[in-house]
Amino acid sequence: MTQRERIADYIFRRLEKSYTAKTVLRRFASYAELQEFALPQFPVLCMVTGLPVPVEKLSARVQGQIDVTISSLKIECFCYLQDAEEVDSTISDLADELKKKILDDPRQNNLVLDTKVTFDPDVGYLSPFVAFKLITEVHYKHTTGGI
Repeated sequence: MTQRERIADYIFRRLEKSYTAKTVLRRFASYAELQEFALPQFPVLCMVTGLPVPVEKLSARVQGQIDVTISSLKIECFCYLQDAEEVDSTISDLADELKKKILDDPRQNNLVLDTKVTFDPDVGYLSPFVAFKLITEVHYKHTTGGI
């Protein structure tokens, strides 16, 4: 498993342990798939990991040592809820709980240097679903070939 996959898996497992999230997937869910979930399975979280973007290269100062790169990795979590009367407070509560769950361990068990969680301000409405996006950005060290 690559460093990128270990980081994504760690965040995935943290979200799975969230008491608010009922279903967590490591892929996008289509509209048809969302319709197949029963009401008790919501909220549904769909986590998608991007590719790392190199931020800084650290050259080895000793001959024979491997150069290291610091990269930025974005992990997007699409959160789907059933449309409810108090959707604004539901979104706020879920977003706060997920952010807290991810930032409980900002170094991700020493896999990353730092973690930042932001929210996309756009909320999508696709009746009967409401969706918002949580973006986790981590910086981590890896060798040239071991993204």
